[in-house]
Amino acid sequence: MKELSVVIQVTPIGTMAKEMYEFMAADYFSFNPKTNESSAGISYNCNQEIYIDTPSVSDMRDFSIPRSVIVSFRDSSDRNYRVGTMEIPATVHISPLLNSALLTLKCTMLASPLV
Repeated sequence: MKELSVVIQVTPIGTMAKEMYEFMAADYFSFNPKTNESSAGISYNCNQEIYIDTPSVSDMRDFSIPRSVIVSFRDSSDRNYRVGTMEIPATVHISPLLNSALLTLKCTMLASPLV
């Protein structure tokens, strides 16, 4: 389990309005991928819901439907962690709330993003 900074960088796979989006988490959060074992092998479930500061209207519109992306987090020692790859991207969807927004991250990876 890692405690990560409040800056979340989202790089789209494919064409979108921006080449990189940056969102601010409403608070520090923990990231703990769950290990799944099956007959196909081991995978890491990286699904996470993160409360973020309300993004701009255009960014909310861009992520009103799930988008294929690579998500980057940074921890307190300034080490970067990536969720999703070009081959198996993560999906991100943002839902508006009253005073914030909910960033829903879904991804299953073949290798732990914390390694």
